[in-house]
Amino acid sequence: LPRNFFCSPLVPRGEVLARASAMVFHGGNATMYQAIQHRVPMVAVPGHFDHDLNARALTRAGVGRHILPYDLTAAGLRQAVAAVIDDPAIEANLQRLSNSLAATDPPDSAARIVAAAAAARDPRRARGFGGMLGHGRGGAPWRADRTATQGDAT
Repeated sequence: LPRNFFCSPLVPRGEVLARASAMVFHGGNATMYQAIQHRVPMVAVPGHFDHDLNARALTRAGVGRHILPYDLTAAGLRQAVAAVIDDPAIEANLQRLSNSLAATDPPDSAARIVAAAAAARDPRRARGFGGMLGHGRGGAPWRADRTATQGDAT
């Protein structure tokens, strides 16, 4: 390994991100949210379907860029990292999203969603599930405002 690299079976991501100027990663959800929390611009090189969705989402949100694995070159990666580090729009978007995440209460939100699913007896019809599950029966998108009377017959 080059002298400025290290290999470890476990990396304290929060501690590393607190000191990072940018992050190159696989596009995983938890890693992406931690980078947003620490306001670190990202370059994702996705390897799986969900990672590809996250990589495209972070690009659309303006908090980084993504490079598909078959387009990956050392020069392209170097250019993408330099671009995200020097982009004031990315910095502003990271600030906005980080503040938004900080204002949420994930345990409370999760408890409300679970309670709504239990009350509805059909989790696909519970308010709040639309943004989390994404799709209902048959691949049709579910919206958070959809109710049992608007959905499929039970």
